[in-house]
Amino acid sequence: MAAVIGLLLAGCAGSDDSQQQPEHPTHPPTGETVAPAKGPESAENPDDHGLLAAAKTTLKKLPESSLAKIDWDGEGKVWEVSVVYKDGKRKQLDLSADGSQIKEGPRPIEQPDASKTKWRKRLKAAQLDYATAYDKVVAARTGWVTELRLDEYLNKPAWEGEMKSHGANYEITINARNGNVMENGAD
Repeated sequence: MAAVIGLLLAGCAGSDDSQQQPEHPTHPPTGETVAPAKGPESAENPDDHGLLAAAKTTLKKLPESSLAKIDWDGEGKVWEVSVVYKDGKRKQLDLSADGSQIKEGPRPIEQPDASKTKWRKRLKAAQLDYATAYDKVVAARTGWVTELRLDEYLNKPAWEGEMKSHGANYEITINARNGNVMENGAD
């Protein structure tokens, strides 16, 4: 009997590596939802919800467009937002730190025909919208998202997120077709 109890205790004392999480996971366990991390709530570093609010405000103003890029301009204390239309044409706006007010724009972005063609292809190829891409970025790493843009990575459509975390800058790249993390490392 003591031998059986000893075996049971030894089995319980062992570590189950399948349950341990890496210190800096490249992606969360399947089905886990991670809340966005907030930066300081100031004009210097507004929280990530300013990013989401700026995107929503922009798309409400320009409903026929899709988000192409959103970037925090700490010097101007605004979110710079770029949208793209199905024909590949782009416009830019500046929004308040909390994302609720348009400060400037929309204004057209000068671009050659090759740029319009590139943007039409990206829009057609991308299956994830900005909000889903944002969720994937914050699930991959804890920090403050300072930029999110539709781009290409390894010849595939991708959402690239830039993030500040623990005093360092990181880039998290999400496949815009299937949502997989393609890159998660220091910038």
